[in-house]
Amino acid sequence: MPSPRATGRTPPPLPPATARTALPPFVLGQSASLWDNLPMPVHVDLPEPMEQFGQAYGYILYRTHLDGPHRGRLYLGDVRDYAAVYVDRRLAGTVDRRLKQVALDLDIGPGAHTLDVLVENTGRINYGPHLADGRAGLVDPVM
Repeated sequence: MPSPRATGRTPPPLPPATARTALPPFVLGQSASLWDNLPMPVHVDLPEPMEQFGQAYGYILYRTHLDGPHRGRLYLGDVRDYAAVYVDRRLAGTVDRRLKQVALDLDIGPGAHTLDVLVENTGRINYGPHLADGRAGLVDPVM
């Protein structure tokens, strides 16, 4: 809101604060597993930002299958914005753009495994030097 010095007018008073209320206790009786409710996959050679799939917000899941053993760093690059990495549906670690994280250590045992990277788009940047970084999801090569 413009200041009175800029406009010569005093802004109206603030509205009263919204009253707070307490919710009665309740029980969550049902749940749904992400893994059991995934849509049909879209197959691509390399990970692409979520906008390439017509998705502007929310979550995107990247999946690959690999044979172990593998031990080392999984480089995800500039994750937009937060990634949870799962091996066989078990959380193996996270990568957070706000913390300037780009990789995590993995230790995958022998045999066939599924590697999932669930990326959350936490919102859009609308100011500052990263304004042009509007794509979300995995935007760099994964190594």
